[in-house]
Amino acid sequence: MRVPEQLRIAWSQGSAFLDALDREGLGRYSVAMPGADRVLRGAPIGERVTVELEFLDSKRTFRHIARVVEHDPGPPEVVTFEFLAEQRAVRELIVCHAEGRSVPYLNRRAERRLVWLPVEVRIADQQRRGFVTELSELGAFVAMPNPPPREKRVQLQIRTEDGPRLEVTARVVYSHPQGPRVGFAGEFAFGNRDDEVRIQRALRAALQPPKRS
Repeated sequence: MRVPEQLRIAWSQGSAFLDALDREGLGRYSVAMPGADRVLRGAPIGERVTVELEFLDSKRTFRHIARVVEHDPGPPEVVTFEFLAEQRAVRELIVCHAEGRSVPYLNRRAERRLVWLPVEVRIADQQRRGFVTELSELGAFVAMPNPPPREKRVQLQIRTEDGPRLEVTARVVYSHPQGPRVGFAGEFAFGNRDDEVRIQRALRAALQPPKRS
């Protein structure tokens, strides 16, 4: 199914999103949206749209795929969106952030795997090497000396066990220059929906347990 151009919804703070969310049901939330037909670019009920949820208080943005489930012409005009069942981990990550809890670089409820994969890390114009020691669909921990600082964006080229090199952008969410775990945690960032689908497909393949001979 074709996914329309992404839609950005801004929330003043996390509590505003939680007030709009039906947390006991299917993960639906309603948004006042004047001129909804124009904003949704003609997406009918049941269509999927890419949504960016921006939290103004924390300056954090999360992306997910939503289904348009209801349109109330109002006034006020209100549109109801629903999280997809297969994006439960993303939904939980967003709720965790909206509640003000610390968002881990790897959502513990998302599948993750201990790995040892060589990785090349591009930091600005520097090319360095390290090893991915933890990997999920949401991020990775890279063991390396003198890791990049927090909030820095880096380019990762991960050599997977099957051979192909996985290229992905990551935002550094914390950095450990000293201690028993020297390295950094990166949260994956995607340029567009096609990029996200391609990379997440490769990540799922990389997270599969090795086949027994």
